[in-house]
Amino acid sequence: MMMIYGMFVFELRTLPHQQLQQNKSWRHVKNERVNRSASWQYIGAGDDRIVLSGVLYPEITGGEVSLSLLTTQAYTGRPWPLIDGVGQIYGMYVLD
Repeated sequence: MMMIYGMFVFELRTLPHQQLQQNKSWRHVKNERVNRSASWQYIGAGDDRIVLSGVLYPEITGGEVSLSLLTTQAYTGRPWPLIDGVGQIYGMYVLD
């Protein structure tokens, strides 16, 4: 098992991924002031995105069945937990 997203298990026979890229951001807003330089204010965390990339070979891996399960999870509109094979919990994510 490489990773679990909700009810879907990423592994060699279903939908293996070759690369995981995580992007986090934090939001700041610039406040202009009279006769002073601008100040910056932290207004909270931004998007936390994880991109899994790989190649799907339907004759070797799960193909349409694997994609159908992921599509079904996406249509629920709910976030699902993302956990890697060694137990690291990334958090709750939606499919985009």
